[in-house]
Amino acid sequence: MAFVALVLVPAAALGMVLALARIEAALFDEEERPAPHPGEDDGAAADRE
Repeated sequence: MAFVALVLVPAAALGMVLALARIEAALFDEEERPAPHPGEDDGAAADRE
């Protein structure tokens, strides 16, 4: 029983914290895509046709 209390419970808690951190990072990722360089096709031309 001590093994469960001292090893498995903290490991499970750490796993949940890391999983929540990854979910939070994916949901609230505010990094914008870099703008295309002048003259570089951004894919918008294909949408207009």
